[in-house]
Amino acid sequence: MGCGITQIFSGCLEFSVSTFDSYVSSDDVQDRILGNLQAFLSKGLMTQEDATALLGRVNHYEDLAEAVSDADLIIECIPENMALKQDLFCQLEKLCRLDTIFATNTSVMSISEIASKAESKKRIVGTHFWNPPYLIPLVEVIKSDFTDEDVVDATMAVLKTVGKHPVRVNKDVPGFLANRLQHALWREAISIVENGIADAQTVDEAIKYSFGMRLPVLAPLENADLVGTDLTLSIHEYVLPHLESSPKPSPYLKALVTSGKLGFKTGKGFMEWTPDEQQQVRDNLTKHLINVTSQKD
Repeated sequence: MGCGITQIFSGCLEFSVSTFDSYVSSDDVQDRILGNLQAFLSKGLMTQEDATALLGRVNHYEDLAEAVSDADLIIECIPENMALKQDLFCQLEKLCRLDTIFATNTSVMSISEIASKAESKKRIVGTHFWNPPYLIPLVEVIKSDFTDEDVVDATMAVLKTVGKHPVRVNKDVPGFLANRLQHALWREAISIVENGIADAQTVDEAIKYSFGMRLPVLAPLENADLVGTDLTLSIHEYVLPHLESSPKPSPYLKALVTSGKLGFKTGKGFMEWTPDEQQQVRDNLTKHLINVTSQKD
């Protein structure tokens, strides 16, 4: 995630980008970003000169204090460990200007809890980039219990400048916004398989070849207004009592994990996957995202 986010900002001439990672060298950062750029180069969406110029704008430091000394915005991408994140922001407070904005990239952890041990809690904001960050436009900007509105506004403005699509999340709740929606769908999909209504491949096909095709241009609440809120209410009154509503993970999902069926990691999960099939899924995703994000209105 860190290299992908670095790539985003390095592609914008308005910003100077500095990176620090105690486990990754400057060469590693360059290699990872160059690997990401290969798909753009192969499709003719970027020249080699453009790629070289982008890489040349990445400044990697071996010392944290030197990397952040004059930063306007810091985005941390360290592991999802609460104590590590809390300690990092306490450390950064001693190294940065008073007006430096601190952004934490997390998909699940409470921004308010992350900020709780810092003295200047008001300048800490959540920025949930979606993976791969250089291809998916959305960034959730999460306001904690302490975050100043000016900090949220400034973060949104910076993200728009680098070509992202930031959305404001007004409450710091588990899963924020998009992950809540995503996992509500996953819960029902798993339940359908668990209850023998359809197998895993059929569930995925049903999504890909129906409402999944229209989601980019007709989202759920737009669709509800399109068909009418009265019809939506009528459908919900009938079908919602029959949908999965368990607040706990599926026993079927737990059984897969217990039996070592971990998906791509082991070649078996909800479905079976050969190495070639796994690579095809990854390649299809990258190709699709590049095609979508490179299209002009």
